[in-house]
Amino acid sequence: MGVKGEQEVDVTSMIDGLVNAEANNQYDAVLTLSKKLSELDPRNVKWMTHTYNAHKQLGTLNENIGFLRKYCFYNGLDSDALYNLYKAFKSRGLVYDSIIALVYALSGGAPQKRYAENLTQELIALGFDSVKIAILKVHRIGHLTLEPDSWLRKNAQLKNNNCLYIFISGGNTANDFVHDLISSKLTVCNSEYWYGFYGSRPLLMKDDFYEKMPFDLSSLRRGGSIIDLYSELAKVFKSTSSKIDFPQEKINNIKRILIKEGIKDFTNVVCYHVRDSDYLSAAFPDNTHDYNDVRDMNIDNYSKGIDYLLNQGYTVIRLGKTSNQSLNLEHENYYDFCIHRDEKYGEEIEAFLLSICQFFIGTSSGILSLASMFDTPTLAVNVTPYVPNYGRHTVFIPKTLSDSNDNIVNFYELFDGKSFEWNNKQIKLLNCHDTRVLIKAGFSFVENDKEDIFAAVKEFDEKVRDRTLSPEQTDLQKQYWNSIPDDVWIKGANSVVSNSFLRRHCELFNLKKGD
Repeated sequence: MGVKGEQEVDVTSMIDGLVNAEANNQYDAVLTLSKKLSELDPRNVKWMTHTYNAHKQLGTLNENIGFLRKYCFYNGLDSDALYNLYKAFKSRGLVYDSIIALVYALSGGAPQKRYAENLTQELIALGFDSVKIAILKVHRIGHLTLEPDSWLRKNAQLKNNNCLYIFISGGNTANDFVHDLISSKLTVCNSEYWYGFYGSRPLLMKDDFYEKMPFDLSSLRRGGSIIDLYSELAKVFKSTSSKIDFPQEKINNIKRILIKEGIKDFTNVVCYHVRDSDYLSAAFPDNTHDYNDVRDMNIDNYSKGIDYLLNQGYTVIRLGKTSNQSLNLEHENYYDFCIHRDEKYGEEIEAFLLSICQFFIGTSSGILSLASMFDTPTLAVNVTPYVPNYGRHTVFIPKTLSDSNDNIVNFYELFDGKSFEWNNKQIKLLNCHDTRVLIKAGFSFVENDKEDIFAAVKEFDEKVRDRTLSPEQTDLQKQYWNSIPDDVWIKGANSVVSNSFLRRHCELFNLKKGD
């Protein structure tokens, strides 16, 4: 048996001393001993509870808000503690933090009548009669734009809505400028504490307080399916226009920067983006992203389409944050703002260009949602998996899907319910959006080639010039819509497959060549 060193603590004696001090209402001693025990075992809720009770008896909870926040984080069902956290936030003038604490106090264990009374008083003081909480996911540009954008569109249709909607935001954002732009349209509580609190217990908040956005992946924990979300999303975008504009006060400065780069005509711009593995690897180096590789593409397959646009007199600008590939192209009207990104104003430049360009060419990547936020006409290529874009003015061409025997899957079979076995269950291919599952089941994706993209770009350019962006234009596209059963969710999509792609691959859709 080893010999105790001078610094070694007799834990048993400390615990006995704590119990004795608590029995004799010696709360200063309880604080001293519980803090020492917490130093030895920092995440032990038992010692935190002793500390909490001692502070409560001494009336010192408010001045120890740091401890109170930590205690509530590890005791999310303690309504009494959350109510005290509400009072601590309120005393510091942190209105939204205090309301969120009250919401959780009412969602946890043993809520009391006065919690609801306090919440009603707080809301009346702000001019509201109810409150809903939503989570603003900020780490990926797609979620950052799509989820609140869809909510703003839907909420604009509501009449006499007297509810306070608080959006919790926290952590590193994918795009600070876009985050600030969206936040200017919302009531946002910037709090890493509440962001983490919600994330660690997403089902704790009562449904009465949870605000489900039209596209809200967090809501799937409360029921529903990804298919329901896509269907709702398409309905919202079909019925409402953009609620977010690029700030007028920023335009002149951005134009000055772009003029210095050589861009003089802002009326004839086409932007494009190529997804590859570089961005996720750089942004989240500790995570594995190979399951997303099927959504990547080879930039060289854009080359013929880009040459066409340049010959049509467009200024063509590539967007993005980082990339491991580039086009070997030199032209006075071609700019690569992904490889040569402005470190200071890159985010603003990207948003501005997407708000004013004639159209955008993208793929299955988050920046597509930024273009959709401005209702920018969009051609989506290499769409993976088969999810038609929800935007108001969009056309798409999908990657093709091969099975384990290298046979190309007929798209009509997808619409007709073709399934595969996974974990002893039959899963419909069209409804499987987890590319990890598809890959493990032996499926693979085949990229659009240069001719696919060139033909789609040429066709979309003509549609934009002629302002004929309605989804039903040609005999082939009408055949395509009619081939989709009415009960299949993509029937309500806003975008249609490019006529050129249907013509070139009509056998994959069981179509007869039309006009």
